[in-house]
Amino acid sequence: MSVNRSLDDLRRGFEALRERLDKLCDASSLYPSERPGSVWNQRFMDKTSMAAIKLLRSLESAASEAGTLADPSTKLYAERLNLEVDAFRVAVEGAVMMRVPSTDRVGQTVRRTLNLPTRGSVASYVLKFVDAEKFCDALRVLNTNRGVFFGAIEDIRMLYELRLLPMEERDRIRQALAEAGLPEVATRLEKADGQRVDDPPACIGHCREALALTVHGMAKAKAGRSTDSFAGDLAELGKTERSLSAEERRVLVALYSYLSSKWKSGEEPKPGDAEFALKQTYFFVDRLLGMLSPRPGKA
Repeated sequence: MSVNRSLDDLRRGFEALRERLDKLCDASSLYPSERPGSVWNQRFMDKTSMAAIKLLRSLESAASEAGTLADPSTKLYAERLNLEVDAFRVAVEGAVMMRVPSTDRVGQTVRRTLNLPTRGSVASYVLKFVDAEKFCDALRVLNTNRGVFFGAIEDIRMLYELRLLPMEERDRIRQALAEAGLPEVATRLEKADGQRVDDPPACIGHCREALALTVHGMAKAKAGRSTDSFAGDLAELGKTERSLSAEERRVLVALYSYLSSKWKSGEEPKPGDAEFALKQTYFFVDRLLGMLSPRPGKA
């Protein structure tokens, strides 16, 4: 099964569980006399608990497989994914599995952001409320953790896209760039591909220019003008493209800074640096390109 299909199945599983809890919440409000012992109620309770557990186990499995791709260049995404899975596990089962030591300052910060305890269990979680037939409370917990769940899905996708970028995918992106009127970007990426092993500094330099040319081209196409400044053009895009979040703009600026420092610094970049730069550049060029038109070959 493809990664995209697996992630789509997770999304559908979440929505199916949410819809089931929503119906049970409405039914319990309309028919409060349907208390424990009802065959109708017990059947739906069992199926709802099974659906919640299956969704959690599917997320854990997908995250575990994606975690095998983690390396120093994708450590941030892998660690955040582990914490997001922990948070969703707490929301469904109530139990906390420690993955980051409580003395880890970064881990503590992320756990506070996700409202994730460091030990023990919590009082409010989906399975507990389903067992107690408090379906509206179960729905509230699930909805509260919607962002955590979909954040985990996006980090799984990021790990695959950053680590597994087959040549046919690179060809697709370069072809789409040419069709979008950005052939110079495609040329830069092709040159970067050819030099990532033999000449890492040149590869990183081409990546830098490819990213800059893409942002400038996007600014002209979407905002009507280019400021000739990478950060300036991103700011202009932020005014017209709601799908390009402030966080993504910050990541793009950081990537551009990384490419600039590695390209010009006295420290000689290694092939691993070039590979990381190339994958990141392809990923974000493709992300920006998707704002111009639907991306061919994407589900």
